[in-house]
Amino acid sequence: MIAVDEIVAPADVSAARILVVDDDPLNVALMVRMLARFGYTCCASTLDSRAVQELQRSNRYDLIILDLRMPGFDGFEVMAALAEVAGPRPPSVLVTSAEPDHKKRSLQAGATGFLSKPYEMANLRSTVRSTLEARLKDS
Repeated sequence: MIAVDEIVAPADVSAARILVVDDDPLNVALMVRMLARFGYTCCASTLDSRAVQELQRSNRYDLIILDLRMPGFDGFEVMAALAEVAGPRPPSVLVTSAEPDHKKRSLQAGATGFLSKPYEMANLRSTVRSTLEARLKDS
């Protein structure tokens, strides 16, 4: 069982702007629900990988949780498109995939981190928190 103090994100990162990108509505709903349970309050999502570049331009997310396997643009194409609108402070990108061999390629393509599917609650919580804390530290 997870204690309440382990669920709530630190106050300094709980308002981070997070975008969840996945073509499966069930995966999106699960991720958004888990992030809310961890205490994150500014979560948005899209099922359309082609919309991510414009969403980033308009909203300047701190963190994008990005599935690799999607129709339209795959996650690698999305990361390349994000580089075009990154500005002085590009978002951190956590790539998700059920295929562990995608990890090295994702990191080489600019991802900040990698999350294996299916998600393990503790790993997801600690990876999101440490990614956002590192981002805050670098500001």
